[in-house]
Formats: sequence, structure tokens, C-alpha cells
Amino acid sequence: MKRYFLFLTLFFLLITTFVFSGTIKISALVDGSDYIKIKGNSVWVEHRNYEPIKDLKYKFDPESGLPDEEVSIDLRKEEGSGPVTIVQKPSRDNNYTLTILVNNDNEDVYPQLYKFTVYFKERNSIYSSGIDKSKYDFVHWRGSVDGKVFLIFHENKVETERERGKKIEDMRYSYSNKIPGSNFKVMLKKIEGRGNIKIVENPSYNNNYSVKVLVDDGPYRGRDIYDFYLYWEKENSENKDLDFYWEGKVDGSDYIIVKDNNVTIKHIEAKKIRDMHYKFYSYLPHKSQNVELFVLRGRGKVKIVEQPSYFNRYSVKILIEDPQGGDYKYKIGLKWNEGTRRSIYEKNSNKKYENEKKGVIRWRGRVDGVVELRFRRDYVTSGVIRGRKIKGAKVTFFKKMPKEKIKVHLNKISGRGSIEILQQPTKYNDYSVVVRIIDPQRGAGYYEFELYW
Repeated sequence: MKRYFLFLTLFFLLITTFVFSGTIKISALVDGSDYIKIKGNSVWVEHRNYEPIKDLKYKFDPESGLPDEEVSIDLRKEEGSGPVTIVQKPSRDNNYTLTILVNNDNEDVYPQLYKFTVYFKERNSIYSSGIDKSKYDFVHWRGSVDGKVFLIFHENKVETERERGKKIEDMRYSYSNKIPGSNFKVMLKKIEGRGNIKIVENPSYNNNYSVKVLVDDGPYRGRDIYDFYLYWEKENSENKDLDFYWEGKVDGSDYIIVKDNNVTIKHIEAKKIRDMHYKFYSYLPHKSQNVELFVLRGRGKVKIVEQPSYFNRYSVKILIEDPQGGDYKYKIGLKWNEGTRRSIYEKNSNKKYENEKKGVIRWRGRVDGVVELRFRRDYVTSGVIRGRKIKGAKVTFFKKMPKEKIKVHLNKISGRGSIEILQQPTKYNDYSVVVRIIDPQRGAGYYEFELYW
């Protein structure tokens, strides 16, 4: 019996320590010698002797290629008389790059076709050096830190906010998948670093579904390498690429009505919906169609009772019935065809949208403090009243502002603070409109709005 348990223990350690992870198949015509370098799913050649390599072909399985971590490497040659050797295995020191030497210098046949396969294995336990990639998506970050910095992870990008100290050096990161646009829990695994690393904000509607991480090397002198993973449970592939996301606490029955880029609630019975948040990835077009519903979280009945049509002014009506007592957070998504990023503002207009000619300006960026934006003709200038500079600002003028007195309206799309128009266009301000953004919380917040007339 003891032997049996010992066998099970050894078997468990074996399967949780290493698993077969993938292959890279490579073929090339070699007339001399060359170094083939591989990082992730990128391949390049450093020539060594005689004629450069020709007709290089490669195939990754999985397509993401080598992970940014130390892995076990094996190489098997199928064709070619000369040696094919691993010169350098992936490590932190070489930015997790594999180097292979293909040497045909002393062979009688040249050029000669070489074919070989690289096998790599990675750790599969979240308690060792890797992440269970069958269960989790992740982002791997590392860099040289001297001071205190905040890292903001959004979709598949990273922004930095320096609290004190020097700029980050040698920053590198890789995503296995984009950060989803929904509320969920992110976990952190520290690999290296003498100071503190912690998550200070999980994804939410208020921070545009981003993760904020504090890296604090402040108590120490000089730089140190910090290396960590953020990881979260995988989403079902069927829930990706949504056009609309909604969440809220339900205790009873309610209708959710989606039209254009607006959401209204029609309460039926029991308690009203609380803590509602939603996000449009594209606006619902004026078109009759069958919209798909995805119930991402819920315990009761959720169904579409009306599809978009001429008779309901092209809106979607969703019924949520929660028969059990107490609040329960529901999460739903919608997918539709031909969604666009245009906006519709006049709810009571009898005109067809296609015939409406409006001027629209769209602006988005990250604000930390109080800023003012001045829009004039087809450009914008900004000034910081208090706080830090705007980051990641982008503006689109769908129509140039006229040089005349007009009434400009504001449509707030996203932002945890306030956005307001301070000045309307007049001859005294050279027919420009001034907008103030006030971000009340610590750290930069994402803001997006439209001006229209």
C-alpha cells in the first residue's frame, strides 16, 4: 500500500512539474552556417559564414510559440548531414530567446536542405514557475525599477505612472490574451523583486476594465529587476467580441431595453435593479435583425422578448426574471451585425438618421486631476489645471467646427468623474468650445466623450 501511495505521489509530481507544451518545425536551405533565433512566435537569422540561409520556413504549435519563461528544450533533426545544435536556451538574461546554430560549413553537399523540430516543455502548476494555461489567461511583466510606479494593464497594453524615483528600464511584457471587458478577479504571482508588488485595482466599469498594479522599490537604493504574472480564469470563446456588455444586481423582474447607444430599464416587480453598469463596443444600428444573447452570469431566466424592428424603433428588449430571494449579479452580452461607432442624439426626432447631418467630435484619454480642453475648427489644445499630464489622448473630428455661434452638446460615454462644457462658441473665444474634466480619484482614469451640434 505504501508503494502504491509513493507511486501516486511521484506520478502527481511528474505531471504537475512538466507537461508537453509545443513544437516548432523548421526547414531551410543552408550553404554555410547561420544562427536561427526564436522569441515567442518570431524567428530571425544572424548569418555566420559563407552564403546566407535561404527558403526559411517554420510552423509553431501552438501559434503563440515559446513562452516568456524558462522551458525545457529538445531538438531532433530529420534532414541535413551537418550538425544542428542549441547554442543558447531561453532565459531571463537573453530575454527568453532560443538560439540554434545550423552548420553546413564542412559538408560535401551545399546548399543542403535541413529539417528539424524543436520540442519545448513548460511548468504547468501555478505553484511552480508557470501558469496553468489550460485554465488561466495571463500577462507576464518584467522590468528594472528604481522607485515607486503604478502599472495599468488594459486590453493588451501597459501604461506606467511614476509616483517617485526613476523611469522603468528594460520593460517587457507579453499577453496570452486580452484582458476582458468585464468585472473579474485577477491574481498576481511574484517571480522576482526585492520590494512589494500588489494589485490596487481589479477590472471594473469605473476604470475601463483595467488592472492597476503597484511596484514599490522605494525602500531600497538603486535598481532591481521585478518579474511577475497577472492571471485570470479564461473566458469562453463564445463570449468574445461582444458588441454590448451589461451587469447589474437583480431581485425580481425587469426589462432591459437597448437602443442606439442607450439603455433603459422598465421595472416589473419586486426590487429595482441596483449597481448597473454597461458598455457599448459598437452601437446598435437601425436595422431589423436577430441579435444574439449571451448569459455570462445568472441564476434565473434571461431571454430576448423583442428583436430590433421598425415597430420598436430598432431596439432590443430583454427580460430578466430572478425568482429567488435576494440580489444576484447578472452579466449579459449582446452581439449584432453591422454595429458602428456613430452616435444618435435626438431621441424624439422624426428624421431618419441616414439623412441627419450633424457635427461630431470624439475625444478619449486618461486624466489624473483637472484638465481643460479647447476645441476649435479641427484641432484641440489642452491645459492641466491640477494633477498630471493627459495620457493616450486621441481626438476625431467627423466634421470641422464652424466659425459661427452654435449650440454644442456633450455626450459622456465613459469616465468616473465629471465632464462639462465651460464655454460655448462665441466671437469672444474665436468660436471654440471649452470642456473641463475633473477626475476625483487617485491615479489616472479613462474618459471618453463626444461633442455634437
